[in-house]
Amino acid sequence: MNRKNTLLVLLLACTVAVSAQTRGGYEIAITEINYHPDSSWQSQDWIELYNYGASEIDISGWYLKDESPVNEYIFPSGTIIQPGQYKVVAQRTDTFSMIYPSVTGVLGPFEYGLGNGGGLIRLLDDAGVPVIQIAYADTLPWPVAPDGFGPT
Repeated sequence: MNRKNTLLVLLLACTVAVSAQTRGGYEIAITEINYHPDSSWQSQDWIELYNYGASEIDISGWYLKDESPVNEYIFPSGTIIQPGQYKVVAQRTDTFSMIYPSVTGVLGPFEYGLGNGGGLIRLLDDAGVPVIQIAYADTLPWPVAPDGFGPT
């Protein structure tokens, strides 16, 4: 990844971490959102979660949702994020793994796409209580250069 792309990824990660609302005392963040990928990559949509705490987080039975009441991904039993570990949830796990073969333990697939112009992502615990809610957009203050052209 070149320096410009690295800076864009870091800026987005900081924006996501700052603008997300975290509840329930969980030390978990959404660190990347691939909502409008470069069409030549065909990576589909994906979301990266990060455990920034000192304890593991069991997200078995948790939900990843957008603003639609019918769109949801339920994390399978035994899904644990260790301290300092990332988990990616991909719309198409096979395609994601071909593009990013070094990323292991990819979860999914989820059967809905993220809005190319922006939207809402919600992470709810197994009781349906919101843990993270983040609105993303393809306009400022979000980085606009990645929108449909590559980096997340």
